[in-house]
Order: sequence, then structure tokens, then C-alpha cells
Amino acid sequence: MALALLLQAASTLPADASALERAISALERDIKVLDTSSVPLERRLPWVTGIVAFGVAMELWVIWRERRDDMTVWQSGIIRPSDKPSTIKFVVEIVSVLLITGGIVGELWTGISITSINGKLRSKNAELRAASDQLVELLRKKAQDEALARVRIEAAVAWRSLTKQQQQEIGSGLRSRFPSKHIVQIICGAFDTEGSGFARDIAKALRNANFDVPPPESLAVTRTGGIRPTDPITNIPTGVKVASAPERESIALAQAIVNELTSRGFDASMERPYGKRDTTNADWSDISIDVQARPEGPQ
Repeated sequence: MALALLLQAASTLPADASALERAISALERDIKVLDTSSVPLERRLPWVTGIVAFGVAMELWVIWRERRDDMTVWQSGIIRPSDKPSTIKFVVEIVSVLLITGGIVGELWTGISITSINGKLRSKNAELRAASDQLVELLRKKAQDEALARVRIEAAVAWRSLTKQQQQEIGSGLRSRFPSKHIVQIICGAFDTEGSGFARDIAKALRNANFDVPPPESLAVTRTGGIRPTDPITNIPTGVKVASAPERESIALAQAIVNELTSRGFDASMERPYGKRDTTNADWSDISIDVQARPEGPQ
């Protein structure tokens, strides 16, 4: 049953597995033929043994006959000319010798034949085990490849996110390097559910660094003057864009945030610093993070 399941599974494998499947089927046929060929020999063995036993019985009868004749002569006490040799006794002796010889030869031939068949069976079974092991290995490798492909597909389409541990690691790393208070603004697309969730994870990580981080804002992109049919079709911007105020520490912090994200496999890049600090603007921030659409591939 297990071998049948292996063969069924192998039917979907490439050429190597198909060749193994054919080899296993051929070995099974050979083993079945060898098993069948030994049946007549096994049935014949009791008969040739019986022939030997019958020949031995006839020989015992001859010995008993000779013993009886000798005892008769001895008991009479009379010396007399030898009797005519018994034809029956002669025939029985000849037949018994022939039967014993033929039976022994038959047993020997049957034993040699069965031994030869058993040797071939052992060889075929060894080949079958080897082929089955190779097939199992191919099936195992195929399962591993499928599992790896599934993981890659899942990674390629999975939403971006930061685990709680990653949020804590990012927060503690930034806090140790930038102990001062910084204001960080995070925005994302208005209808980008995936980006909105990732923006909130980034905000939680930066709050762990004791930065002032308002909840991420969802912004809708609008165009002035409407859309004309001849306008070029451009690619959607993707990844995380980090910009900063022109001060050196703000630029260093922005680069550190980019490094924290890229080191964890996320697409993130620096933007040019924006204008001078405007203390009268309530929306002013040291760092501005724009979480854009998810890029293609694993993140």
C-alpha cells in the first residue's frame, strides 16, 4: 500500500522520478515472476523426497529378505547347493537404487533451482529497496521545494509589519543614539490599508524611542487642473521615504531610521532635507516619514 502511494505521488514528479517509477514497476514484475516460478519447485520437492523414501523402503525389504533366507539356511543345519538367484529380489534392488538415485538427483536439482531463485529474489528486492529509497528522497525534496516556494510566495505578498520585539529593538536602538526629543510625522495613502498598518507599526517603534509621534495621517493624492487623456502614466511610488529637517542631528536620525528598516528587509530610502525650521508652524517636525505602496517582492 505504501509503495502504491509512493508510485502515485511520483507520477507528478520530473523525469528522474518517472524513470524510478518505471524501474520499480519492472522490479515488482520480476519479483512476482520469480515468486511464481518457485511454486512448482516447492510442490515437486515432497514428491522427490517421497521417491527417495520409497527406494529406501524397497532396499530395506531386500535386506530383510536376505536376512530371512540366511536364517532359514542356518536353522536347517544342512549344507545344500545354492538356490537360483531371485529375479524379484534383483528387480527390487535395481528399482530401489534407481529410485534413490533419481530422488537424490531430483532433490539436488530442486534445491539448486530454489537457491538460485532465492538469490535472484534477494538481488531484486535489494534493487527495489534502493529504488524506493531514491523515490522517497525525491518526494521529500519535492515537498521541501514546494514548502520553500510557498514560503517565498507568502513572503512576496505578505503585508509589511513590525513585530513587538522589532518595535522594541528599533526604539531602544534609536533612544540610545538620539536621547533628545524629536518630533516625527508619519503619513500614508488614504486608501492603502497595508501601508496604514505598517505606518502604525513604525509609529509605535519610534514612540518606544521617546520621540513625539502623532498617529499616522492618511492623505489622498489630488491633482490640480484635473486629468487629461494625454497625461503620462507613471509608476506608483513604493517603499518608505524618510525626510528630515536640515540640521545635522535630524539628518543623522533620518538615516538611522532608514537603516533600521532596511536592515530588516524593508525598502526605505532618504529624501532631500526640507526647508529651514519654522517654529511658527504647528505641523513642523524633525522627521517626516511617507509610507508608500508596498514594493514587489519579499518585505
